[in-house]
Amino acid sequence: MLNWDNYIVIADRFQSKVPYQEREDIHQEIILRLAQVDTKRNGNGPLSEAGMMRTASFVIKEYWRDLKRKPTTLSLNNSKSNNDKYDHCPEFWETLADDNAIELESWLDANLWLHSCPKRLIEIAYKRVNGILLSNGDDCYLRRYRKNSNGYKQIVFA
Repeated sequence: MLNWDNYIVIADRFQSKVPYQEREDIHQEIILRLAQVDTKRNGNGPLSEAGMMRTASFVIKEYWRDLKRKPTTLSLNNSKSNNDKYDHCPEFWETLADDNAIELESWLDANLWLHSCPKRLIEIAYKRVNGILLSNGDDCYLRRYRKNSNGYKQIVFA
């Protein structure tokens, strides 16, 4: 016959040896382990109080051993090498690439190209963006410009 009241009293003594959030779990673990050990004794009498204390201490020891063996998660935000001149350490998520970000090299190329392109081409682009029909002369100019410029076919409103 298992003595559940004694198991609970022993578990109450040992549950304070673990962090607060784990106490209920370890309490139940101790009670179950005491019941397992008591049933495995094969009729050699009930488990003594010293045996119950020893079993409960082994459960606590297993808890701490397993906790120590768990791999620790390192934070990528703790890197001191990424500090800027104001000693601000950027978090990891701030360093991830953004798919919607502007590619600076292509933006600079496009910006330089826009400053050097003919004024008439900008007027044609304005008409196309706003849905204004191009005149025959504008259409011919755009076609001729596309044919003569090899690298910027995609940029010139294709």
